Amino acid sequence: AIQLFRQPGVQVSVSGVTGLVETDTPAVDETKMPLGRLVKCWSVADAGQAKASVACRPNRPKMRFEQITSLRSSGDAWDVLVDLRIQANDGVVDELRLEAPDEWSGPFKVNPATPVKAVDPPAGGGRRQVVIRPRSAIEGEYRLAISGPLTLPPGQRVAAPDIRLLGAEPTKRLLVLPTQSQLQPIAWETQGLRETQLPDGFPGPPVARASFVAYQVKGQSF
Repeated sequence: AIQLFRQPGVQVSVSGVTGLVETDTPAVDETKMPLGRLVKCWSVADAGQAKASVACRPNRPKMRFEQITSLRSSGDAWDVLVDLRIQANDGVVDELRLEAPDEWSGPFKVNPATPVKAVDPPAGGGRRQVVIRPRSAIEGEYRLAISGPLTLPPGQRVAAPDIRLLGAEPTKRLLVLPTQSQLQPIAWETQGLRETQLPDGFPGPPVARASFVAYQVKGQSF
């Protein structure tokens, strides 16, 4: 079998294939991750005629996104759901990196099912990152939802985590907060937030409309 990989900074196109039969892309092999993303896989039908032309060009994608971060309670436990709508142009995106506080470090559930892991802050400072690697490179429109528990030290007040998609320009960032927990009203500090409505196509939490409120993030953080 012949496998063609590419590094994130490169786009690849293939033409003039003869003597080769394209096969299904195998499951991700962790040992081959350093090679980059698998582009094509072939079996050899005619060794004497087997050839293909490969053209490479720089990969410099531009990403824009809408994000809704929802905080939900279940008894004494809290869960955070991040819903992303991404538009990738002028290239393809191999992985997504979310910057998040230590209190949101997994385990995570991703829809569609996608490999995900939390990594320590980079040398020199910064916050923990959550790395999501879609099974296919992102090109054009893409939507993803990721959820995980919010782990708080005993006695610490609940605060909505400031989670950001790195390397992308936000067109809208919303925060959805419950107005009550265990039938008790909640009063939130909303500095840097402005009350708004959920956009079309984004479902609200599975509770009555009066049980949550949506805010738009006005600046880089809140």
